[in-house]
Amino acid sequence: MNLLPGLFFLLWAAAPDLQARLSAARLAPNVIAVSHVAFNADSVATSNGAFGETTNTVSVSTLNAASVADSTVIREQIEKKTEDFLEDWKKVWMKSDEALAIQLLSSAGKLVKLPNPTSALFGGRSGFTHCHPDPSQIRILGAANQITTQRGIASIRPNYEALNWNYQFFAKCATWLLGPIAGDESERIDNGFLPQFHKGVEEKRARLNTALEQAQQQLPGDPWIAGQRVHFLIDAGQNKEAIQSAAQCISGKWWCSTIAGDAYYRANQIMSADAAFTVAIEALQGKQRCEWTDITLLLTTGAFTDGARGNYHDQSCEQRLLSEDKFWWLSDPLLSEEGNDRRVEHFARKTLVLLHKAIRKDEHYDWRPDHNGEVINELLIRYGWPTASVWGGAALDIEHANFVSPTKTDLKVRMFEPRMGPYSTMEYSRGRVHLSPKWDVLKAVAKAEPDDWQLYAPLSRRGDSPGR
Repeated sequence: MNLLPGLFFLLWAAAPDLQARLSAARLAPNVIAVSHVAFNADSVATSNGAFGETTNTVSVSTLNAASVADSTVIREQIEKKTEDFLEDWKKVWMKSDEALAIQLLSSAGKLVKLPNPTSALFGGRSGFTHCHPDPSQIRILGAANQITTQRGIASIRPNYEALNWNYQFFAKCATWLLGPIAGDESERIDNGFLPQFHKGVEEKRARLNTALEQAQQQLPGDPWIAGQRVHFLIDAGQNKEAIQSAAQCISGKWWCSTIAGDAYYRANQIMSADAAFTVAIEALQGKQRCEWTDITLLLTTGAFTDGARGNYHDQSCEQRLLSEDKFWWLSDPLLSEEGNDRRVEHFARKTLVLLHKAIRKDEHYDWRPDHNGEVINELLIRYGWPTASVWGGAALDIEHANFVSPTKTDLKVRMFEPRMGPYSTMEYSRGRVHLSPKWDVLKAVAKAEPDDWQLYAPLSRRGDSPGR
């Protein structure tokens, strides 16, 4: 094992953009119980800030002069402003994709055919918008979660793993980049549209951040407001202000330390982020701690970790925590530096998912369980925020709705029709790395071999899916 640090150093040196990629990737978790704790606005734990000692649990109304009724109004108003901003962002993104398509057509000397120029940009992407089989192959067994297929997903998109959650209609698949894009959203969310659209969105986000600051002054203990203020300061590129905002949080040691860790991570302060996430984990006990630290979704690379999930789930909560410590130690890309980049990346993804789930609908995705939420949850915790989500245009949205509802008289099909457009792809740039070791290494660390790490081409049940 004494050769492993040197091995890691050589691999790190061979991939000079690794650290930047780890720091730039965005989001994601499978922690319903913990997320409920985090966003229970009627009962929150006060603390002395992100790294302070947690005190007693109190009602939001005792944290400020506002009555419970006034607190509800304030929350409803700021939630509405947040939803309105995200809806405006989505419209700009759709308009930008149309503009990019027109630009590409014009540069190629082709006639721009309106009103659906995005079809030129989308091209062969349409099959990767939803990744589900032909509806003629679907049998409805009578309940929403009892949809089966006569033909496997793998035969539809053999090169990419399709994920589905209860509803086959809501399947999604992560792909490598499939064509031209406006920019890399994983570096900054506004890169999702062309530069000429940035100013208007930045001005609207600035107004939202002002409103969130005012709402936090009125409800200083509200965890939803505290989290979203950090969230949208990060999206504005104001990482220093996001760190300061997290330091002012009094919504409980776990939540305040968690959003502080996310803010430090976005500022590329990995050691501080690692320390904050560690404080957050230590603030949880028992089942909640095991749910928050769960690594199940990272144990999904087919033959490379055969039996890993089963072995992991057979362990007690205490045993899992020990296995997780080994897993993160062995996944650390550079043992000679303090802080664990890969572990920080994981909890940053989980934090961002909690923040997005709490909004219900974000810039691209609908987080409700019956609208693909759990599929997005898994994709983002495994792969991070996509490099690009490309919209196929209004015509494809209509086509998709008709695709999953082939007859207007078939009520059993219509009841599942996902009227949740705009539909988009989830695309990732190449050059990503996968740092997790084989599961068997955790059982015998001293016997680890270089081949127990597969950095550049993780295996998939379905083939060529992006690495984590």
